[in-house]
Amino acid sequence: MTLPWFNRRKHESEIAEARAENTMWKAAYENRRLAVYREIREAVIRAETAKQMVELYRDTLRPQTQTSLKAAVAAYRNDRTDFLNLLDSQNAALDVEYSYFRALSEFEERRADLERAVGAPLPARAPAAATTAEVKP
Repeated sequence: MTLPWFNRRKHESEIAEARAENTMWKAAYENRRLAVYREIREAVIRAETAKQMVELYRDTLRPQTQTSLKAAVAAYRNDRTDFLNLLDSQNAALDVEYSYFRALSEFEERRADLERAVGAPLPARAPAAATTAEVKP
């Protein structure tokens, strides 16, 4: 037969040990929770930055270079500029198109990183086009 008041020191040390272990597990849990939160926050920031780049190319740079290219073509047809200026305008337009699709790719990568950090798929959205058609992230 065991009597708890005779083994008080033993029980007190077991209680202290259990409290210390509980504190250790709480600290480990809190560290992991903060790490996950930080990872999600960083993924959100990267995805937002990539989205802003896509919007910049789609809404500003692409239309500007297309307008510039159209103006260069019109000027070349009317003998107001030479062929090299036309090629420069075309190269600039192609560079912006390439950068736009690179930004789209970057956005999709960041979106996948965010899904991994969250641990669940994000809400569905329109698929990215493989052509020069407009795509809204």
